[in-house]
Amino acid sequence: MTTQGLVLYRKYRPRRFSEVVGQEWIVRALRQAVAQGKTAHAYLFAGPRGTGKTTLARILAKAVNCLSLQDGEPCNACAPCQAIDQGDPFLLVEMDAASHRGIEDVRALREAVLTLGQGTGRFRVYILDEAHMLTTEAFNALLKTLEEPPPHVVFVLCTTEAYRLPPTVASRCQRYDFQRLSPEAVLRRLEFIAQQEGWGVSPEALRLLAAAARGSLRDACNLLEQAVTTFGPEVDARGVREMLGVRENPFALPLLEALSRGDGAGALTALAQGISAGDGDPRAFHGAVMDLLRTALLLKAGAPVDDAPPSVVEALRPLVAPWPWERLLAVVRAWGGVTFRGDAFSPLPLELAVVEALTGPSPSPLPPPPPVPPQPNPPSQERGDPRWRELCRALERVRFKRFPLGPLLRGCAHYALENDTLVVFFRHRTHWERLRDELEHPASRAALEEAVARVFGRPYKVRLELTTAGEDTPNTRPHGHLVRTALQLGGRIIGEHPIKGEEAP
Repeated sequence: MTTQGLVLYRKYRPRRFSEVVGQEWIVRALRQAVAQGKTAHAYLFAGPRGTGKTTLARILAKAVNCLSLQDGEPCNACAPCQAIDQGDPFLLVEMDAASHRGIEDVRALREAVLTLGQGTGRFRVYILDEAHMLTTEAFNALLKTLEEPPPHVVFVLCTTEAYRLPPTVASRCQRYDFQRLSPEAVLRRLEFIAQQEGWGVSPEALRLLAAAARGSLRDACNLLEQAVTTFGPEVDARGVREMLGVRENPFALPLLEALSRGDGAGALTALAQGISAGDGDPRAFHGAVMDLLRTALLLKAGAPVDDAPPSVVEALRPLVAPWPWERLLAVVRAWGGVTFRGDAFSPLPLELAVVEALTGPSPSPLPPPPPVPPQPNPPSQERGDPRWRELCRALERVRFKRFPLGPLLRGCAHYALENDTLVVFFRHRTHWERLRDELEHPASRAALEEAVARVFGRPYKVRLELTTAGEDTPNTRPHGHLVRTALQLGGRIIGEHPIKGEEAP
């Protein structure tokens, strides 16, 4: 196939299953189906743009027609493979459903599927791009063909909006959901293309292009081609940032450093300097800080950071480690809620975000823990202890993975301090199991232990226990459901009198 004059994404479009990037499990499933002769009569390829849907449909068309199939891979040398590469309409028909969306178009397609005889041993593959754009009447006309297709026809419906397809149509297709490509996968492909073309594109420039593509390999190829067209075969990161409208701002990191230590004056000073460095446009500085906050969140959660420069990651790592989750989330929420209505060049929205981040939920406003008299080891405590109520209130302000820690802790029977461990006893197995499951998330356990250290005046590990059946503490005696509910909400028993409708203990 001649590639001279083709745009990059078409010139380097994969021609074999093994060349497809980022959709490994789909490739494996299709390749095995072809090798075993178990291909379906209709497929639904759903997913974001530029992730390989049409490319895999074309490779599938070659594979089902290849005369020298090699373990499910088309040979790309036989007559059918070359004919499909050249766009032979006898074996491959690509139809843009966005511009051929009416019932007459589908009726014409239904008539055309019968033009290839069954005795040839060949398949005609129909690729319907943007299939969700078909009208309701067109879908109804297509439905009969999908129900009882000729044995020599394969349909591949490609769409970015699968939810818009009627369930009756989707249920008659074998569905594959394509995922956005990872920045590393896009970066590796761009490196390969630049090497094949002999271009000197710096690694940092390629990383910026891969991140800007947002998981679309086609977009990445177009951006690379645009960069080379603009700057020539030697492209550096500075040129790519200029092309993408992304500018480095040296004051974004100092702003986060000031916010992490609660320094309002330092944060507002860095804000003013950052806006000035961005030619007076607060929106550009807002975007630079948001990128850093996203990286900070990933680092705090222990997640991999794939699309940030190593220098940025190394600069943020020591900043994020001691940064409490509550304060970091307050900054993210305040900064993420900024809108530039009215005067787009006013710094006021960002200044308000700084103040809101500093005055929002954070460890600093909490009162110091009350003095605690010496306790025997292990001292058993009731939930009426003011420190326990303060701990529950502190945790109610934090959002966790599945279950809220504050209300679950209020349901404990009692607790005990054993050396460096806070042991929390539960009478109800459900509460114990839910809190145990929640604390399997590192972020939840870290937040709980941090709050415990703040309220009790020193760090403690946390262990959960179920009370024994014979234990008879003030909060574990059998009571009616009204009394039990009051106890779970933090109440305590000062006297016992039967309540109407309740069973006396």
